[in-house]
Amino acid sequence: MGQKKIFASAILLVALMVAFPAVGLLAGESSTDTMDLSTRESSILEAYGKLPLLFIENRGQVDEAVRYYVKASGQTVYFTEENIVFDLTRYDLAEAGDTADFEEIPSVQYDLSINSTGGGSVTTPGEGTFNYTAGTVVDLEATPDAGYRFVEWTGDVGTIADVNAAATTITMNGDYSITANFVGVEAGDVGIKAGDWIKLKYTITGLPQPYPEWLKLEFLSVEGTIATVRATVRMSDGTEQSDTAPVDVVSGSEAHGLAGIVISANLTTGDSVYITGYGNVTIEGEATKTYAGANRTVVYAGFSQDEVQVTYYWDKLTGVMVEVSSTSPGITATAKATETNMWEAITVRMPWWPWIIVGVVAVGLVIFFVRRRRAA
Repeated sequence: MGQKKIFASAILLVALMVAFPAVGLLAGESSTDTMDLSTRESSILEAYGKLPLLFIENRGQVDEAVRYYVKASGQTVYFTEENIVFDLTRYDLAEAGDTADFEEIPSVQYDLSINSTGGGSVTTPGEGTFNYTAGTVVDLEATPDAGYRFVEWTGDVGTIADVNAAATTITMNGDYSITANFVGVEAGDVGIKAGDWIKLKYTITGLPQPYPEWLKLEFLSVEGTIATVRATVRMSDGTEQSDTAPVDVVSGSEAHGLAGIVISANLTTGDSVYITGYGNVTIEGEATKTYAGANRTVVYAGFSQDEVQVTYYWDKLTGVMVEVSSTSPGITATAKATETNMWEAITVRMPWWPWIIVGVVAVGLVIFFVRRRRAA
């Protein structure tokens, strides 16, 4: 009889190793399943290797159909003549009076070190070392001092959106160190004075009304390189809008609505100009054109952004904007200087000798008609 029990236990052990499922896949559920002994061999072997092999003979402890059973943590396996039955029970830590401790994983942090050369400072977020969570997009703004202009950002600039723009952003994907660079421009290059004004007339197509008809720029005061400018715009519906703002003539630091209205005087081909909203642009060349009734030597620069092509013309002697054109899909706009007190319009005068010819001809005609009348 003992040999039969040992043999039966051996048979049941083989059956269990062939038929036991990967119970780890069912953890957290409470159910009773019946499975065929011929399936899922590999997963059964792997899972069962972790369980104690303690078979309990059924002597009335459980249902009479059960021959043997095995008890493990949170589960019981019952063996009948034809099947194996699994009883998986949820194990609740709270019911057991235990607690689970979780450790917070800190977010990745990076340092951003910011400094500047002489002639300006970084006003946003400031200068020094700042700590940011990985992936943070940080606003940057460099402000030049009077008589200086911003040139570019240098250092770890791989994630800076625009290294040539004084106002831009940097994305924190690592520890970075950056520098805002400024260059000085002599105050003597200011070509305007208090009381100067210039008026530009717009030509616009493709833009619905109301649209600008003319723009008048009045330089109310000039102190060093800082000019206080009043800009007045007349719209096509007859209304006028006016605003006053300071402009740094040599650094290009100005409000967005006044971008490029005046630059340093006497710039030449290859010199750099900072245009708010666009960054540094390079003077492309010089030309002679007529503005506000006079031939003027002008310098010009063109650039594009977001499908918009922009071209500026500045009077070389004064640095004031005399023409700007913008072309975008479906819209073209040009503003051109028509009036100013900064130079005199040329009055075209005929030389004296044509008037003598006219006089002689007139006298001759009078004599001719008088003689014809007498002869008649």
